[in-house]
Amino acid sequence: MDIPAAPSDDRTWLRRFSSRRENLGHSVLRDQLRGASAYDRIAGYFRSSVLEVAGEEIEAVAGTVRVVCNAELNPEDIRAARAAAIVKEWMDVPPELDGLLNRPRYRRLFDLLRSGKLQVRVLARDSAPFVHGKAGVIRKVDGTAMAFMGSVNETASGWSLNYEIVWEDHSAEGVDWVQAEFDDLWARGDELPDAVITEIGRVAERSEYRDVAEWRTKVGAGEVENAAAAVAVEAPVYRDGERLYPWQKNFVALVQQHRHRHGKARLLLADEVGLGKTMSLGMSALVLALLDPGPVLLLVPATLTMQWQIELWDRLSIPSAVWTQRDCWLDHMGHLIPGRDAQDVTRCPYRIGIVSTGLIVQPSVERAALEKARFACVVLDEAHKARRQDLKDRSRSAEGNNLLEFMRVVASRSRHVLLGTATPIQLDPIELWDLVDVLGREAPHVLGDGNSPWKGDPARVLDLLLSRNALPEDPVERFELIANPLAPSGEPPASLFKAIRTELDLPDDVSSAKGKFRHLTGPSKRRLANGFEEAFWSSNPIVRHVVLRKREMIERVIDPRTGEPYIRRVEVATHPRPDAPGFVEGAILMPLLLRQAYDDAREFCDLVGQRVRGSGFLKTILLRRIGSTVEAGLSTAKKLLRGDPAPDDGEESDVPATAEEKESIRNLTADERNALTRVIGRLDALTRDQGADPKGGIVADYLRSGWLEHGCIVFSQYYDSAYWLARTLAAVFPQERIGLYGGLGKSMIFQEGTSIKADRELIKGEVAKRRIKLLIATDAACEGLNLQALGTLANLDLPWNPAKLEQRKGRVQRIGQSRDTIDVLNLRYGDSVEDDVFAVLSERFQNIWTMFRQFPDALDDEWTRAILQGRDEARTFLRRLPDQADRFRLRYQSSIDDLDWESCSAVLARQDVIDAMSEGW
Repeated sequence: MDIPAAPSDDRTWLRRFSSRRENLGHSVLRDQLRGASAYDRIAGYFRSSVLEVAGEEIEAVAGTVRVVCNAELNPEDIRAARAAAIVKEWMDVPPELDGLLNRPRYRRLFDLLRSGKLQVRVLARDSAPFVHGKAGVIRKVDGTAMAFMGSVNETASGWSLNYEIVWEDHSAEGVDWVQAEFDDLWARGDELPDAVITEIGRVAERSEYRDVAEWRTKVGAGEVENAAAAVAVEAPVYRDGERLYPWQKNFVALVQQHRHRHGKARLLLADEVGLGKTMSLGMSALVLALLDPGPVLLLVPATLTMQWQIELWDRLSIPSAVWTQRDCWLDHMGHLIPGRDAQDVTRCPYRIGIVSTGLIVQPSVERAALEKARFACVVLDEAHKARRQDLKDRSRSAEGNNLLEFMRVVASRSRHVLLGTATPIQLDPIELWDLVDVLGREAPHVLGDGNSPWKGDPARVLDLLLSRNALPEDPVERFELIANPLAPSGEPPASLFKAIRTELDLPDDVSSAKGKFRHLTGPSKRRLANGFEEAFWSSNPIVRHVVLRKREMIERVIDPRTGEPYIRRVEVATHPRPDAPGFVEGAILMPLLLRQAYDDAREFCDLVGQRVRGSGFLKTILLRRIGSTVEAGLSTAKKLLRGDPAPDDGEESDVPATAEEKESIRNLTADERNALTRVIGRLDALTRDQGADPKGGIVADYLRSGWLEHGCIVFSQYYDSAYWLARTLAAVFPQERIGLYGGLGKSMIFQEGTSIKADRELIKGEVAKRRIKLLIATDAACEGLNLQALGTLANLDLPWNPAKLEQRKGRVQRIGQSRDTIDVLNLRYGDSVEDDVFAVLSERFQNIWTMFRQFPDALDDEWTRAILQGRDEARTFLRRLPDQADRFRLRYQSSIDDLDWESCSAVLARQDVIDAMSEGW
């Protein structure tokens, strides 16, 4: 670009300024911006405070103002994660005080950014080194231009308060030089995310409700458009640059809608693994707790109690307490609150109390006390563990296991009930009905009253839903199927339900129209004839109270803000390849001694199976552990010979041994003891040979091939195996920092020949920062863990339950995964039970989750028996499982509306939320 020559007096071409001598904001910035047509700026930092110095001059620039500055972006993060990092930096300043004191400045900045007059880009560390050099180019309307360089940032303190120096250069050569530097950095920068601009506009108009009571009153009066937004938008999940995803916000909104319409929220969240059920349920529980005072009980597996507490506090700033085995509560800050006895489980010091379902699945003082209490809200995570005892008994009154029986009681004594599980059907759809029946306790809008076919005859309605029987033709019978319970007027087909409710004068809070068919007019009966099938499939009680979204569906839905899917599709490449050296049809050839030990273990299992009736524990325990590693097999065989049936590590999710099995282990027969002794002798000989267990070497080879660079998680069912592999790999890769993620007190970090015990939260943080790229973990320890920073996965052993494989994969195939394809290695020995299982499942391995949706979480006797009898029987077992899920997920497959929470300016102060949730039971 041709730039008019500067004045002939050479002394004016270069001017020097010091804040010691003058106000730089006036003598340089404001003076030069007057009459400017464009302004390009390289700044280490940019803050809205610069508008205090030269706001009017910046607004008066005829063209565009462009600023490029630093941001703490990780070069390995994908676009979404980079945007989140930018948002987090801009939200580091708490909005409460800054927005109040600087409201005009925020409004001015928002207008500039929204109009496009001000454009900001930020630089990641891979795009440019950290920007220390600061410079700018100002072009005038008359065609002249000037450049400046110095130490000053684009902030009020930089221009007006700090000690800074600036040199002005009016030469064409100097202007071109600075412009070239700016253009290069501008081309590399990321645009300022819309979320930052939205937040600036929100803070510009921010106001607070006086207290929770005022917010609650306005919600009740219908004066608050979105109650949850006022609670969520300043929670840590938003301040950290993240947000709730559209499907999460939709679930929270649905909970509010059910509460408003029926007075009670009763829903089952069955989203797929990796879609954030904890946040959906946690946010819903928070909103319900603020709206309806009273105790909130969270029932979760023992391995997830701390995970829940941490997420509630770190992401939603919800205080809570976890009931411990020491008859006391542990709060979110790590403080133990002493109790008198187990009865104190009903005296939680916070609104939300988290209790392990382990206390419920067996008779206990705590269980009895909780059954007598009343709750504003109960949330049950991993709800599929609440099951009926006998699936062949398909009656409504079938006996449940201890957890299901407990939930039937507690749901009757609670206003709101939320259930969460990715696998609501284990072996039979009747299990899903059982969960919905829990929701319907003292809530007739769910399944109707006692005379409803949905409540009284579950076998019949499930057979209709599964198309095992044809829908009835009789108009009265059809009417009764949709009349009790009767869907609200807005449910599809809206013309049908609205017409019925209008004609019968039934508002939406009335749940039944049973016996009123004779009161319908001819037009309404014709609507019923035409719309019955749509009403049955789209608005039946099951689909109205079960929310199920699949990742594959969300991958197809386009985010209108970005033009891209809400979740980027991540493919899976399985290993070993069919032609991989060292494998036979994808399986590892067992060393001779290991083969002999495995055969001896089969003999032991057969002998025990002939003598003892049980759940499969003794039939499988030894085979499963030898199939994992020599180390796990040896330690287990020794324990069994000592008469100890306890799991190796106290945290694995095996089927527990029955009392009869425990007693039988203490009284092994001579033949059983001989078989075990042979197993121990052979495995002991193998452990003395460092190369005898080939799995360690195979994992090391894959890590060397590039997997370590991408980051790798290795899963095992057993701590013995995980610990052995961590030690093995630490010797192979002494410079690599290796994390071992186990149960409480068992997590470690290995490096340079030493190991230290480490807190699991520390290891999680190191993985997220990519300072640990190799993690070995047990299944139980990793429930709820997000590992999208790792791009490869190795299964050291294969669970007999394919749902567990899917859950493992879900730890890395998550939102935020940077790789387009993740690699998954499945290790199994040839001619083993795991080999049989894998062969059966791999026939449809890519579609196993899509085809069968739900697979038994517990290792059922029938499945165990089928596995042990060989591949043909296992195939027969799988063929008996119905394709169950389609009828239950139609409702949520087409689109996802993204509710606007981010611009909500009328908010509940965080301290008010914390204070309200700090009230005890």
